[in-house]
Amino acid sequence: MMKRSFIPDWLFSLAAIALPYATIFDGQWIKFSGVDSYYYMRIVDNMLANFPQLMKFDPYAIYPGGSAIGGAPVFFAYILAGTIKLLGGAAPPQQTADAIAAFVPAVMGALLVIPVFFIGRALANRWAGLVAALLLALMPGQLLSRTLLGAADHHVAELFFTSFFMLFFILAIQHGRRFTYDLLRKGQFPPTSRHVPYSFIAGIFLGLYLVTWQGALMLVLILFIYFIVQFISDHLRGFPTDYLSKTAITCFLISLLIFLPVSRDKMTLLALAVIMLMPIALNIVSTIMISYKISRFYFVAATAALLIAGGLAAWLFFPTIFASATGYLYSFFSWRSEQNVVGEMKSLFFPGNLFTLETAWSEFALSLYTGLAGLALLVYQCAKKGEPGHIFTAVWSLLWLFFSFGMVRFAAYFSVCLALLTGYVAGSVIYALWPRRDGQAKIKPVKKNKRTAEQTQRLPAGRMTLLIILILALAAAMVPSAAGAIGLAKGDLSTPPSAWMEALQWMRKNTPEPFGSEDYYYRLYLTPAAGKAYDYPSSAYGVAVWSDYGYWVTRIGHRIPTSNPGSYPIYGNYPNSEANYFLSAENSDSGKRISQWGAKYVIVDGRIASPNDKFYALANLSGKNEADYYELCWQKKDGKYVPLLVFYPDFYRTTVIRLYNFDGKLVAPQNTMVMAWQEQALPDGQKFKEIIGFKKFNAYDEAQAFISSQKSGNYRIIGTDPLSSPVPLEQLDGYKLVYQTNEKASAGSSPLPVIKIFEYNP
Repeated sequence: MMKRSFIPDWLFSLAAIALPYATIFDGQWIKFSGVDSYYYMRIVDNMLANFPQLMKFDPYAIYPGGSAIGGAPVFFAYILAGTIKLLGGAAPPQQTADAIAAFVPAVMGALLVIPVFFIGRALANRWAGLVAALLLALMPGQLLSRTLLGAADHHVAELFFTSFFMLFFILAIQHGRRFTYDLLRKGQFPPTSRHVPYSFIAGIFLGLYLVTWQGALMLVLILFIYFIVQFISDHLRGFPTDYLSKTAITCFLISLLIFLPVSRDKMTLLALAVIMLMPIALNIVSTIMISYKISRFYFVAATAALLIAGGLAAWLFFPTIFASATGYLYSFFSWRSEQNVVGEMKSLFFPGNLFTLETAWSEFALSLYTGLAGLALLVYQCAKKGEPGHIFTAVWSLLWLFFSFGMVRFAAYFSVCLALLTGYVAGSVIYALWPRRDGQAKIKPVKKNKRTAEQTQRLPAGRMTLLIILILALAAAMVPSAAGAIGLAKGDLSTPPSAWMEALQWMRKNTPEPFGSEDYYYRLYLTPAAGKAYDYPSSAYGVAVWSDYGYWVTRIGHRIPTSNPGSYPIYGNYPNSEANYFLSAENSDSGKRISQWGAKYVIVDGRIASPNDKFYALANLSGKNEADYYELCWQKKDGKYVPLLVFYPDFYRTTVIRLYNFDGKLVAPQNTMVMAWQEQALPDGQKFKEIIGFKKFNAYDEAQAFISSQKSGNYRIIGTDPLSSPVPLEQLDGYKLVYQTNEKASAGSSPLPVIKIFEYNP
C-alpha cells in the first residue's frame, strides 16, 4: 500500500518537469518562469560568489537608491544556493547553477504528495490519502505554476513548508489529546508521547516558513483562529484542553528560536508571543471553570473578554505595532475587485469587477465542487465529534478559501485543501462501503472453499453501484484537472522571450559598466546608514524600463533598472512612476522624469506599446482610463454592427508610442480623420459609441477647425492604425536609437522590432 502512495510523484514530475522542459531549456538559454524568479537568481548569483554570506544591500536592484535585501525573508535563496553548491561543486559555472536552480521548485513540488498522502490518511484512511495525493499531482492553476520547472520563486517553499507543518501539527494534536498536566505532576507520561517530536518538527517547518515569506503571519492568524475554535469545542464537550497549550508551547517556541537569529521584526515577534500565550491563558481559564463547576457556556464569554482585553492591551502598550497589525489584517480581509494589473493579486471570483467562475475553473476545475462537498462533510463531523485534526483542517480550508476570494495567489494553498477534502470525502465513502479494521491483529484464516470466500468478499449490488459512482465522480474531477495541468505546463510560462535575452546580452556587452568593473556584480556591498543614500560612483546610471522587466535587467543584463516589480505602488496615481513617464505627452515632462531617475538608456517593447497587451496597465497605474487613449467603437455594415478599434490623439502623443512606433522622430501626418458618432445603449443599459461617418482632411488644423465649427453632434479626431499618427508629433529631444532586435512583432500596418533600446543624453 505504501508503494502506491508514490505513484502521483511520477505524475507530478511529468507535468512539472517533462512538459515545460523545452521552454526552460530552449537550446540556447536556460530561462526561468515568472519575473520574481530573476529576483532570487540575482541573490543566488551573489551568494554563490560569497557563500554562505547573503548580501544585505543590492545597488543593482534599482537606480537611484538600491534596495535592502535583509528587509524581507529570503530563506529560499539559501535553498537554491545550498542545493547548487551541494550538487554543482564549490565553484559551479552559471549554466550549471541555472540548471540546478531550475529543477529545485519542481522537485519540491513533487515532494508535496508525501505530506498530502499522510494528512489524508490521518484525517480518514489510506484511501483518502491516495485520492488526495493523486488529485494534487493533477491539480492545475496556481499550484502547478508555482511548482513547475524553472519557477525559482519562494512560492513553492511556502507550499512545501506549510504542507509539512500541517501534517506534523495534525499528528501532534491528535496524538497529544490524552496529555494532561496532572499526569506530569504524578510522574506519569501518556503512552502516546509522540506528540512531543511531532510538535517539535511542526515548529521547525513553521519557523522555516516565517523566514521564507513576509506574509507568513497569515498562518499565525489561521492558528490563532483554530485555537479559539478548538478550545471552545473541547471545553463545551468537557474535554481537557491541556494538550493544546502543551502543543502551542513546544511548536511556537521552536519556530521563535528559528526566526530570532534571522529577523527582529516586532510584529512577527509579537504575533508569536500572542499565539504562544493565548492557548496558555485559555487553558487556565478552562481548567478553573471546570474546577469550580462553572457552566461551560460561560467559557465563550470568557474567551471573548480575554480577546478584547488582549486587543486593548496591545493598543495601549504597542500602538505602532497594533496599527501595523490591523492594517495587515485589513489587507487579508479586503477584497480588491478593482485590482486588474497584477495577475496574482486579482480576485478569484471578481477578477474584473464582475462575478465569474472562469478563473476558479482554470484553478481547480471540478475539484472545487468535490472539495466543497468534502468540506461540508468535514464541518458536519467537526460539529458531531470535535476531533482536533478535523477542526484544524476545516478552519485551514475555510480561511484559505476566504483569502483566495481576495487574491488568486492564495489559490495554490486552497488547491492543497481541495485535494485533501476530496480525498476525505472519497475515503469516507469507500470506508462506509467497504469497511476495514485497520490495526486488527492478524488471525490465521479458517480454510474455506473457493465459492464461500468469493461470496464473503463480494459487495452487495447497492454498495457496488455506489462505489462505481464514486469512481466515476473522481475520474470526472481528475480528467479536467489533468487537461488543465497539461495545457498550463505546455503553454506560456512567462519566461523572457529570446528577443529580451538577446537585447539584455547586447546591453551587458555594449554599454558602460555602471561600477567600472564586471566583477562588481558579485561583490558584497555596504549598507548605507539610516537616512543616507547609497554612494554611487559618477559612472553609475539607470535603465528606464517598464517595471515588469526590472529584475530581468538586473540579472540578465547586469545593469540597474529605474523600476522593478517591487518598486511601485499597485493602487493610486504615483506621480513619479514609470507609468506616468511612458504616458508623458510633453517633451519637457518626459525629459524631466527620466533625468530625475538618472537614466541613460530606455527600453521599450511591443507589449507595453500595444493596446491589446500591457498598455492598459500604464493607464490604470497612472490614474487614467484606457478610453482616454483608444476605444472599441461600432459601425453598421449590411445591417450588422462591426467593431473598430480607434486611437485618439493622446495615444500617439505618449512617450512610449513616440519611441516605439516612431523612434522619437518628428511626425507630420499626411491626413487627419474625424469620426462622427452617437451614443447607443444595449437592452441591458450598457452604452457604446456608434460610428455614423468619417471625414478626411489634408491637414490637422483643418480637422480641428471643422470640429470647432460644428454646433451639434459628436466629433473626434481619430486614427485607425497605431503606426500612422493623425496628429503632428514633435521630435523627442535627447533620444537616440542604439539597438533593435531582428525579431519583428505585428504592430499595425507593418511589423516592428520586438524591442528597441534608446540612449538618452539631455
